[in-house]
Amino acid sequence: MTGLWAFCGVTAAALHGMPLPPAYDSRYRSLDVAVAAPRTPPRAEGIIGHKLVAGSVSVVTVAGLPVLWTPDVWCQLAAVLSREDLVAAGDFLLSGDAWAGRMRRPLCTIEQLAAAVARYAGKRGAKNLRWALGRLRADVDSRTESLLRLLLVEAGIPEPLVHLAVSVANGQLTLHPDLALPQFGVCFEYQGDGHRDRDRFLSDIDRNELLRAAGWEVIEVTSKDLFHDREAFLQRVFAVLRRRGFRRN
Repeated sequence: MTGLWAFCGVTAAALHGMPLPPAYDSRYRSLDVAVAAPRTPPRAEGIIGHKLVAGSVSVVTVAGLPVLWTPDVWCQLAAVLSREDLVAAGDFLLSGDAWAGRMRRPLCTIEQLAAAVARYAGKRGAKNLRWALGRLRADVDSRTESLLRLLLVEAGIPEPLVHLAVSVANGQLTLHPDLALPQFGVCFEYQGDGHRDRDRFLSDIDRNELLRAAGWEVIEVTSKDLFHDREAFLQRVFAVLRRRGFRRN
């Protein structure tokens, strides 16, 4: 950090577009601002001041504003996020914004994140960073997709593949379900709020029917399953997997 100040922490994460839990929306009312030591961090209503060692982090420009570089921001988030949400944020950095379509570009590499984690050793959240680093995946579309993958693995299910290419309609079309367990012919499709749109809803029905016609079992997942009734959801998943030959160790 060589400038006089830069946005950091949750504010920087928001500026970079990184996914955060809904509870952190209120944090956007206050701005996380870092200055280089030995300068005194700002103290004012609506500002949370931070002091960083000059040269220990990098600063980039986002929308004309000085903002800490994404690997440094990700490490800072370890002080406030759960390790699962750290994975979701890291997945976003390796994948890029899904809404950008063909313009989608990663915001950093796994090597850059690993180097930042090494620099962060001994600081608050360093253990969670090491845990999260080994669980990051690219080509992920959303926070909920990341959290679902982690939930399944934590429950003892083999790690599902992200956006596996699946041939349907007698090879005439290729679909990419959110998560897939090809060894059992099972895939997972998260039905978020964006799927309530009529055209999207009808498209999802057609998509899932094509997958089922190709022999796949499609497990549709909602926010209730992921955040409010995980036990019942996992029981449903295990019932499907047992029918498909899965046996827990």
